[in-house]
Amino acid sequence: MSQYYRQARQDQRPIRYWVQDESRFGLKTIVGRLITACGIKPIGTWQWLFKAFWLYGAVEPATGEAFFLQFSHVDTVCFGRFLEELSKAYPDSLNIRQVDNGKFHKGEDLVVPENIVLLFQPPYCPELNPIERLWEHLKADLKWATFKTLEQLQTKVDQLLRDVNPSSDCFNHRLSFHPGCPICLEHRLNWYNLVFVDETGMHLSLTRLYGRAPLGERLYDTAAPSNGGENISLIGGLSLDGLIATLSVVGSVNTDVFLFYVQEILIPQLWVGAIVLMDNLPVHHAHVIREAIEAAGAKLVFLPPYSSDLSPIELCWSKLKQLLRSAKARTRAALDEALTQIINDAISADDAFGWFAHCGLFI
Repeated sequence: MSQYYRQARQDQRPIRYWVQDESRFGLKTIVGRLITACGIKPIGTWQWLFKAFWLYGAVEPATGEAFFLQFSHVDTVCFGRFLEELSKAYPDSLNIRQVDNGKFHKGEDLVVPENIVLLFQPPYCPELNPIERLWEHLKADLKWATFKTLEQLQTKVDQLLRDVNPSSDCFNHRLSFHPGCPICLEHRLNWYNLVFVDETGMHLSLTRLYGRAPLGERLYDTAAPSNGGENISLIGGLSLDGLIATLSVVGSVNTDVFLFYVQEILIPQLWVGAIVLMDNLPVHHAHVIREAIEAAGAKLVFLPPYSSDLSPIELCWSKLKQLLRSAKARTRAALDEALTQIINDAISADDAFGWFAHCGLFI
């Protein structure tokens, strides 16, 4: 996936995230509950006809913008035509499309346009696709409605789709198209400009927390020193290119250390328009930090309090520390060597893309 991102960045194309699915609408009456007076049996008109059409739809949760087409079948041919029309409608962006694992989504004859990337969700997980709630909303308005012809039903569905607009409560509440992190919503189409900066600590007595042993036998490992020495702090920034601008220091991070990191390590790797996101550690709020970042043409944004789950660099630290535990560095030189190897070889742009997606930054 990261290769598509890098190509879009080179071409200066915005990246748009869509959720896509298909749903069947037919002349057979959709039944449901009715409200009547106490003691009165509800009565509804029902017809049993099997003519139907398929509605193909794609919605961008960040903006509520939608694209729909009606087809007679659900198959690879119709899906390919839908992708082709969507590609023509949004030619200037890279369109990431979340779809399920239907066979027609993976047909051998399927031709995917160059500005569309199919992102397959886990099997048997329709609840992960917000557009499923759009189908529920549309069909709820069609309960007990009868139509003599398929054209009448198609006209009614068109009317319902026009009534559902991005500013309505339908998208924000009934369909649960939540914008996610409000700070990232403002910059949602500029994911490649996001740089998450954070600190983590380590010492010289890190060791594995678990391992493997034959059944019934105790697991033994080399003993870790009881005194790991002075704590070592690692400061870094995570962008969609991977882990950048790293600095390790002995001891904790204070304002002077962090200012040195920003001026000498971080800013040389920033670019005009970069958006630096940090948590609310007091040293991050120093005025000199904001002034230095903004002087470089970047913008400083603080995450909401107690929201580490919105920061993908936390997942990066988790992987890095697990690899450090396996390295079992017992000297500062060995620790620095292990850190360099892990940062250069074990943390990739693909990792960063996955961490960004895990934190909901593409939805």
